[in-house]
Amino acid sequence: MISNLTRWNEAGYELLASYPSYDSGRGFWGVDDVGTLQLTEEVALTVWVLFPYSIYPAYSTMPAGYRFPAAIPYGPEDMNQLGTQARRLGILFHCLPAFDGTKFTLYDNDMSAVAGLSRV
Repeated sequence: MISNLTRWNEAGYELLASYPSYDSGRGFWGVDDVGTLQLTEEVALTVWVLFPYSIYPAYSTMPAGYRFPAAIPYGPEDMNQLGTQARRLGILFHCLPAFDGTKFTLYDNDMSAVAGLSRV
């Protein structure tokens, strides 16, 4: 899944870009990060893709969004349109099926954790 962001929190992005450990800083890996089994060691992220127009009657059949319970940031950390144009950030996530004890889930439409976020 690739996401092109036009709005983001820079501190949040810096934390995301410091994968796989999320605590050693951007561009650095700890000695125990090499070979990390991201699902087994529970360092994969949950990503929600919110569809803002799903609340309007014309889009009533559209789901509220998608939740990917096991997403791994994979790059490219691409800074498109630098210069005098608005900045756009491209982030690639590798999404894997997560096992919850009974089934594997690649994605679903459970948006309950982000239900209070602004849609516009």
